[in-house]
Order: sequence, then structure tokens, then C-alpha cells
Amino acid sequence: MPQTFLALAAIGILTFLSLQQGRHAMRTQTEKVDIEVTTMATQVGIDRLNEMRLLAFDEATKANRILSSSELSTLLPLPSDPEHLFDSLQVRRDAHGTGPDVADDELDDFDAVTKTVSRTTRLDTLHFSVDSVVGYVQDISAGTASTSPTTLKQVSIRVTALGVQPAVSVTLSQLFSCGSRCDW
Repeated sequence: MPQTFLALAAIGILTFLSLQQGRHAMRTQTEKVDIEVTTMATQVGIDRLNEMRLLAFDEATKANRILSSSELSTLLPLPSDPEHLFDSLQVRRDAHGTGPDVADDELDDFDAVTKTVSRTTRLDTLHFSVDSVVGYVQDISAGTASTSPTTLKQVSIRVTALGVQPAVSVTLSQLFSCGSRCDW
């Protein structure tokens, strides 16, 4: 009888250890997948920022002409809390009226724009939603939002992996300056 209890206890302990090892292996695999998806999302965001880096700062910098500040784009100010940067996407879309300029040749054209991007891995194709907001900023160090045109714009990109649980989201921001091309 005591040997039976010892054998049952040994089987129970081995089963418990086996389940723990399986859980650990599954958790490790899940963490690796999360890291890979986060890395891919970050690369998608960097690619989008690099696309935007090649654009004109504003209408005033597209050609060799000087615009008055009344001709410059009116962008809604960015929220001061980075967690709420994308809460106003629909309001920002509505403020643009008919939508972004079809030319997509300046930073303002990407305010409140959502794009779906696909990346292929060895086994699957992942889809990412890329949201962008653009706003004027008063100074480089504080990144304080401005309601009127300045020589600095902040572009924020949020990349969200679609169809992945738990949801993976990455936010990137970059400041752009028009330098001496702006005289307002």
C-alpha cells in the first residue's frame, strides 16, 4: 500500500513537472512571436516615416514662392498626452472635409490617414494598420502643440498588427522642420 501511494505521488510530480515545462515552452514561443511581430510593426512604422521624410514640409516649401500664413494648412493641435494622440482620428478626418490631397506630396496630406500594409514572413502574411497624425509643434525640446503654423511639425505613426492576439501596437514620432524655407 505505501508503495502505491509513492508511485502515485511520483506520477503526480512527474505530470506536474511535465505540464510546467510545456507551459514554459509555450510562453517562450509566444514571447518570441510577440517580439517578431513588434519588430515587424516597428519596421513598418520606420518605412512610413521614411516615405514621409521625402515629402515637402508644407505648401510654402513645395515651390520657390512665399505663402502668407493664411494660406498654410490648418491642422488640429496634437494632444499633449502621447497616449491620446490617435483618439481624435475621426475628428481630424472630418476637419479635412473631402479627405487628404490626392497628390500626397506634403506632410499635411498624411494627417488622419489610415493605411493597411502587408508583410510576408516565411509562413504567413501579416497585415498592419498604419495610422498617422500630423501637427504643428512650438519647440523641439518640449514638443508643445501649436494651434498656428510654426516651422516644426510632429508626425506620429501608430502601427497595429491585425489579426494577432494579444494585439500588438507600436507608436513612433518624428519632428520635421522646414528650416530657412519658412519665413512665418
